[in-house]
Amino acid sequence: MSPSSPSDRTVRTASEFNAALRALIESAHDNGVDVEGGWECRTPPDAPDWDVVVVEFSGRAGAADE
Repeated sequence: MSPSSPSDRTVRTASEFNAALRALIESAHDNGVDVEGGWECRTPPDAPDWDVVVVEFSGRAGAADE
């Protein structure tokens, strides 16, 4: 990934996490990556691994989410 990619940012809050995740998903989708489905996120041995599920949905929760 490039130095300006979302994974290169320090995330300290849930809001920052949401913004970085949103940017990553939007970028991948805009570039033709099928982001929907399950993703295993493996980390170094001293950190937990994660299982992430991405599901597209219709409708908006509200303008505050944008």
